[in-house]
Amino acid sequence: REAALGAGPRPFAVSAAPLLRAAREPHPEHRVHAVEVLPLPGHETARAMLEELARDEGVQAVLEHFRWRVGVLDELMPDGLVGVDPVCVMGLNTNHGQRISLRLRTDDLAGFRRMDKIRQVLWHELAHNEISEHTPEFFALMRRVERLSVDLDWRTRGARTLDGGRVAASRPVGVPAPAPAP
Repeated sequence: REAALGAGPRPFAVSAAPLLRAAREPHPEHRVHAVEVLPLPGHETARAMLEELARDEGVQAVLEHFRWRVGVLDELMPDGLVGVDPVCVMGLNTNHGQRISLRLRTDDLAGFRRMDKIRQVLWHELAHNEISEHTPEFFALMRRVERLSVDLDWRTRGARTLDGGRVAASRPVGVPAPAPAP
């Protein structure tokens, strides 16, 4: 066998750790511990949305990176009309992550908001785990959280083939594919 391989470099093993990460359990402490929904029609959809966020690799990676925890991730009853009322609560962080409430439903309660918009509110609320007030430092942290959610999620980084070719990155769950260019 040695003669067949020649004197060149020896074969090497490739770690399967990135492949196994998708199947691993979230950190026992730095994770979303429970989800709760409002007792409204469509509560199954609301629960599925919150569970998707709780299981999201980017969310889990951010929670582990900052050593944050979310006790309860729950649904927030819509209050105010989006884009109309001067105050329109989209999310609420209580006690630095003890409870994070997200507005999942449309103003009329007849449908659900887009998952990518809900995810943006989650990044905002997670930043409140560290900084309560809306200061420049808060907004810098919020942007960092959003960036890290992509950078730390192995599914969004793409990959390379052994000959250096690029493999397209997958999109996070719930994010629609971009429209094709005309």
